Amino acid sequence: MPPIKSPQPAHWLTKSCYLLLITGFVILGFIGLVLPIIPGLVFLFLAVLLLTRISTRVHAFAGSNSGFRHLHRRWQAMNLFQVTDRVKLGLWYCAGATIRGIESGLNFVQNWLRSRSSPR
Repeated sequence: MPPIKSPQPAHWLTKSCYLLLITGFVILGFIGLVLPIIPGLVFLFLAVLLLTRISTRVHAFAGSNSGFRHLHRRWQAMNLFQVTDRVKLGLWYCAGATIRGIESGLNFVQNWLRSRSSPR
């Protein structure tokens, strides 16, 4: 696999759009770390991935981190699929995470109801 693409000088509007997306991904990532419905680590990875495109410092750090390089290689392997297939896969992943979150919440409520109805 090729190394992580080095950031190129970008127009201020492009950088602003990237920063807006990065901010949104970081917020979703932190929310996802608290709520089991949203996959938080995926959004944090996407934020770092976008940040490597506009920041040479983050690019150098990510290039020296073996864990990030491994995830980046897996991300590049996804380029073999068409965009529509990648979107479908992402939607199925989010749907599965949502179902697991709902199931977890229902199990919590069921256990809570059992504990309230059991004799003390």
